[in-house]
Amino acid sequence: FVRRTDRDETNSNSSLLFPWFAQWFVEQFFKTGKSFEMDLKDKDAEAGRTWSGNAIDLSQVYGHTEERTRVLRSPTKPGQLRSQTINNGEFPVYWSSLTVAEQQACPMHFPSDIPLSDDVKGRFFVLGHPRQNLHPGLMLFATLFLREHNRICGVLKRHYPSWDSDKLFSTSRRILNAIMLKITVESYIQHINPQKTFEFWFNPSLVPLAEWDYKNRISFEFNLLYRW
Repeated sequence: FVRRTDRDETNSNSSLLFPWFAQWFVEQFFKTGKSFEMDLKDKDAEAGRTWSGNAIDLSQVYGHTEERTRVLRSPTKPGQLRSQTINNGEFPVYWSSLTVAEQQACPMHFPSDIPLSDDVKGRFFVLGHPRQNLHPGLMLFATLFLREHNRICGVLKRHYPSWDSDKLFSTSRRILNAIMLKITVESYIQHINPQKTFEFWFNPSLVPLAEWDYKNRISFEFNLLYRW
C-alpha cells in the first residue's frame, strides 16, 4: 500500500490501493440499513440499523446468503466462481448473462438518481456485494479475489482429483479468507502502524487453537465513525 518512489508526489505515504482496499474490506461486515432489501433501495433510509452478520467472511466475494452464493458459483467448473474472459483476462460475468430467477436471487444495486438503460444495467458485473460496481477500486479487488479463488481451486483439483465441487469450493474459500486476513494484518494494519519497528503478523495455523470471545458490542459505533 506504500506509494512508489519513482514519481513526484505531494504525499509519499499511501497508494490509491490503500483507501480502495479499506472500503472493499469493510463491505463484508458494515451493511447499514434495516434489511438487505431496504439497503438495496435506499442506503441511508435506515442508517441507524445494520443487517450485517459482523463477520470477516469474504461475503463481498461470495455473497451473504446461500441463494446468492449459488448464483455466483460456476455451474460447469467444479468449485469455481462464475467468470468470463474479456481481453484475455478473467472477470465476473455480466448481469445480462443470468436468468430471471438468478437475477432475483442475486440482485445488484442500480443507482436511482442516474438513468440507466437496460443495456447498461446488463453490463453490470455480478458480485457478492450488490454495490461493488460503484467504482473501479471495488471492482479491482472483486476481480482480483475472484481470480485467486479460481486459481486456488484449480491447484486443489489437480492435487485432490477425488474432491467434489462443494469440497473444492469451501476449501478454496477458507484458504482465500486466510490470505485476506494475512494481507489485512501484515500489510494494511502494518501500513498504518505508527511504530514501524513493531510488526504485526498473522499465522493461520494458530486459529484452530484459539479460544474466541467474540461479542457484537461496538460494530454500530465503528460503522457510524467509518461512514462519517
